[in-house]
Amino acid sequence: MPGQSVELQSFVIPIIYNTNGNMTNMMLDQKSQLSPSQPAFAVNNLLKRFHDFNKLNDQCSIFPAVRELLMNLTLS
Repeated sequence: MPGQSVELQSFVIPIIYNTNGNMTNMMLDQKSQLSPSQPAFAVNNLLKRFHDFNKLNDQCSIFPAVRELLMNLTLS
């Protein structure tokens, strides 16, 4: 709406790449418990689904995984 400022939200996603399995995942603390209301839960699930359905044998998975996050991550 005109005259109203919109505050953009952002957050950092720490990712880790496993060279042996060509998998890009979100780095999680082993003690942390994710609840469905946290953005990290949505990120983690999206990356898991990405790797389940996209077997990338001939290319590194980092760029396609980040692109998947940018294109399909929705937070409510």
